[in-house]
Amino acid sequence: MTPTQTMMKFERKHSLSTKLYERLQDIYTSGLIKDGLFTSKALLEREYKLIDVMNDRQSADRSLAISGLYLFGVWRNNKSIFRFDEDLAKHVVSARVPPDADAKVLQGIPHWGVYMELPRAAKRAFMNGMPGCSSLQILGFWAIYDKPATSGEEWVLRIYLHVDDKGSADGDLIALKPINIPITTGLTINNCTSLAQTDSDCTLTKTITKNIEALDTMLSLLLCLCIEDPDVTDVIGLSLTRQQLFKPRYKHVKSRKTFEASIQPHYYEIGLKEGSQWRETVRKLENDIMTGRSDMDRYVTDGQWLTTSSGVAWESGKIR
Repeated sequence: MTPTQTMMKFERKHSLSTKLYERLQDIYTSGLIKDGLFTSKALLEREYKLIDVMNDRQSADRSLAISGLYLFGVWRNNKSIFRFDEDLAKHVVSARVPPDADAKVLQGIPHWGVYMELPRAAKRAFMNGMPGCSSLQILGFWAIYDKPATSGEEWVLRIYLHVDDKGSADGDLIALKPINIPITTGLTINNCTSLAQTDSDCTLTKTITKNIEALDTMLSLLLCLCIEDPDVTDVIGLSLTRQQLFKPRYKHVKSRKTFEASIQPHYYEIGLKEGSQWRETVRKLENDIMTGRSDMDRYVTDGQWLTTSSGVAWESGKIR
């Protein structure tokens, strides 16, 4: 199940979605949304109540509908899907987020909302530590930013898990309540992950919310989009600058007050260049050892995250 298929499945289940999308687009094109966001969960809840089409629904279903509508009301505009080079992913997953990294660097994700396919290394790391969730598989996750009306200068990073539940026909919809991570000024990423909360009924979501290492793994993957010079390429292999990466994929004509969400999903590769360098480094070292030009004591070190004056940086591994 792709993230787009899950969104379409959700929209079929909640017929209210189309009306709300149109309403949110009207509000956005009128210039009423602050902080550059497309919408906020508080605004969506207000508009949901105004339309008031689902009074016969149970409160739990209503809450899940609002949560899912907020997610897709933001993500559908750009439909950004990021995939990891698996060789780079192994090193990013094993790396630890710097303990002194300011949480605000996470605001550097493009479009205020992205979808991240979970690389195999991350899937193994998650499921090995969660034997009680054997029927669930994590396909990836969405990361969406919000700024609650009552939070002052604080932001909230909402992590929505994309899961496949083999025991349920609607398994991919059960996790559409987020893990909420407050991004508080002056706190580190590690400080903020310790404050993560969720009101989800999904066992996997609740388990990961309490698992700091699992949250750090997802945030470490997200950091690859937040550095000054991200290693991101488009589907035809062209490297993208940070400015190109942030270019909207929707169409908004201010003079006509028209808005058109992205029709097709946009796929990006993370670490294609870095992964190729890793593979070449390993091949060179193995060849040198086999031909006697190097001894067995030499090895390739893992990459690591570093805190810099402007945020965070990824340092590639080296032959030692």
